[in-house]
Amino acid sequence: MSELKALGTWAGYLKLRGWTKRSSAITGEDIRQACEDLGYDLNAAFVAFFSRHPVIGNDAPTLAELTNDKESDEMDSEKPVTPPPVEPLDGVKSFEGRDTETLIAEALAPASAHMTPHLAQMMPGLIRPLVEAATKGPRVVTKTIVRNADGVEDAPIVNVLRQSALFKAFGMNRSDAPNAYRYAWENVFVNVCDYADAPAIDPAYVWNVEALAQLGAADVTGMNAWAFGHAGTGKTEGVRQYAARLGRPFVRIPIDRTTEPQEIIGQEMPRKGGGMEWRDGKLTRAFRMPHCVILIDEPTLLRSGSLAVFQTALDTREIHLPTGEVVRAADGVFIVACDNTAGCGDDSGRYVDTAAVNVAFMDRFAFRVEFSFLPGPSEIAMLANHTGIAPECARLMVNYASLTRANADAGKLTMGLTPRRLLCWAKAVRAGISSAKAFQSCIVASAAPEDRETILMLEAQTLRSQHATIDGIARGTIDPNAPDARTQGAVSADGLKFPDDNDTL
Repeated sequence: MSELKALGTWAGYLKLRGWTKRSSAITGEDIRQACEDLGYDLNAAFVAFFSRHPVIGNDAPTLAELTNDKESDEMDSEKPVTPPPVEPLDGVKSFEGRDTETLIAEALAPASAHMTPHLAQMMPGLIRPLVEAATKGPRVVTKTIVRNADGVEDAPIVNVLRQSALFKAFGMNRSDAPNAYRYAWENVFVNVCDYADAPAIDPAYVWNVEALAQLGAADVTGMNAWAFGHAGTGKTEGVRQYAARLGRPFVRIPIDRTTEPQEIIGQEMPRKGGGMEWRDGKLTRAFRMPHCVILIDEPTLLRSGSLAVFQTALDTREIHLPTGEVVRAADGVFIVACDNTAGCGDDSGRYVDTAAVNVAFMDRFAFRVEFSFLPGPSEIAMLANHTGIAPECARLMVNYASLTRANADAGKLTMGLTPRRLLCWAKAVRAGISSAKAFQSCIVASAAPEDRETILMLEAQTLRSQHATIDGIARGTIDPNAPDARTQGAVSADGLKFPDDNDTL
């Protein structure tokens, strides 16, 4: 860390990443990313470290001796990409292929007796980025060279680091998947890359395990996927985080009624200095990028004539340009469409302007992946992690949201609360607005006019007495673990349905 701080670009990098106002500690993952962004050679730093601290011995404990059966079993969940053999530099010991935790233990062992408990706890995390970089083997590089009209090369580069089992790549457990997806969970191996401009990882994103298993299966088999579900269920962000976790390029192609084919495929444009030149559209540019995750967002909003430009690309993975060039999808390109509907139109009236799309277009999507609302405990964790609101407050908010969704399913509301509305409500409370006022602004005011009376009635039945509890917990005047707080937070049985299902509102 001290070497990074000594760099002349460090202060500007802190400001660019917004770390100058950061309250939490910088993590090992942050250090690794900073080294990559600033061009700092982790391998060289690690070699220099061990040259000053020669602690590696031939009698070092093996991985099996240092790990339990579960950890050893998880070693089988990754398949490193086999590179050509590379000879180590003369006089420099190679650490490639060694176990990270073993090397850390060996490096710190001589000094462990002199460390304070706090330092002994912190040191493994501080040197882990260096150790991980040193243990990585040579990488297989996939490179596509694209020349523009001026002959200037644009070379998106994707380095395939390894192939990893789906559950391992996304930091989850073998037991997280239901039985129907368990085999795929453990045996679908996805490419893990280190594309420099991959999306940022959101550590608070909560995965829909079934949807993730289907996305992974579609990806490795080279098939297209159609993700659908209610607004705010994490479809778009899920695809973005799929690319982020795997370190892959991500291109989102937003669709609306005004989208023209030229925006998708490309067109000839006036060249500076005279003449015309071809400029790629969004889909064409994405096709040229190896291992790119392409998101077609809200395709049912597109006019049928414009939608047809996708069909050949979806089917043959080729784009035929008016210039005569045939652009073939680079290796590993994965196409996902995200929509609020399953492509058959919307009879609920919730999603205006969506239309049923023709069968020929839908047939090109082999996987139909449904994103549903998260289970209660998972949604509570998501809300608390994203906003910083106390879990007990999040529980009260999620309970109310679940109540509105049940009434929407029963036809008593046109739409239940989406996770986006919950996030708005929670963030407003965290900003200092009272829960009742935040509810009025973020929930009631945003509801359809025909839903507002029902929304307020459900609030009166279950939530109105709990606003004070939310405020007290958020401001630290109520202990969320106190029995009375839990009692105030309970949703009444009467709130699960209307007093009389035959009543008119």
